[in-house]
Amino acid sequence: MEQNTIFPTEGKSGGIIYFPINIDTQTYKVIKDNQTFHIVGLPYVTEDQFVNIGGSEILVKAVDYGESRITIDNPTFVSPSLEERERASAEYLLVQKLIAQQTEQLAFDLEFISPVDTLITSPYGKKRFINDAPRSPHLATDIRGKEGTPIVAPKDGRAVLVDNHFYGGNIVLLDHGGGLFSSYSHMQKHNILEGELVKKGTVIGFVGSTGRVTGPHLHWTIYLNENRINPELFIELDYLQD
Repeated sequence: MEQNTIFPTEGKSGGIIYFPINIDTQTYKVIKDNQTFHIVGLPYVTEDQFVNIGGSEILVKAVDYGESRITIDNPTFVSPSLEERERASAEYLLVQKLIAQQTEQLAFDLEFISPVDTLITSPYGKKRFINDAPRSPHLATDIRGKEGTPIVAPKDGRAVLVDNHFYGGNIVLLDHGGGLFSSYSHMQKHNILEGELVKKGTVIGFVGSTGRVTGPHLHWTIYLNENRINPELFIELDYLQD
């Protein structure tokens, strides 16, 4: 079957685009209806900008995802010490190193199940203010869960990080292969070991309130070719109404 050779020219901030052929960059391969597509994650941007992907100029269009304002009472997470900032920086760099890897894909689809089947409490992409001070945007999806609610792997993956981080608390990072990763923060406790291969639906941990939080929930991040993309592209959950 002859493949569609139309190349994408634009996409949304934090979204994905499909190339009909392999290109000179990191891609995640999807096979559907006997056709192969090469998927690339787009960066989060605050204004429209062009990015070069595999030799193609792609217009990444900004999206108004809204804003989120939260209050953190614990002074440790509002004004961390130099030692705590250095710890958080080292943890961030470790995650960046891990998600730069491209291992063999475990599946050739983008079919996820929700890690917790409840409601979205804070969507992806919101401009974030903590105690009224601007902070980095919320490049993840927060899902409601009571303390101890099971968290399941949304796809087959290998646990490349099972640890406790300053901001993320108890965290798991799964490598799904092909430059696709997902992470799960603020867990009450882990349920898998680093290096373990887990199947879709396996309980990998439990909802908690470790790290910098205002209450128990799951902070779920998806990385594709090192960009944090919108998890809500892959699941169907309702939003908690204010």
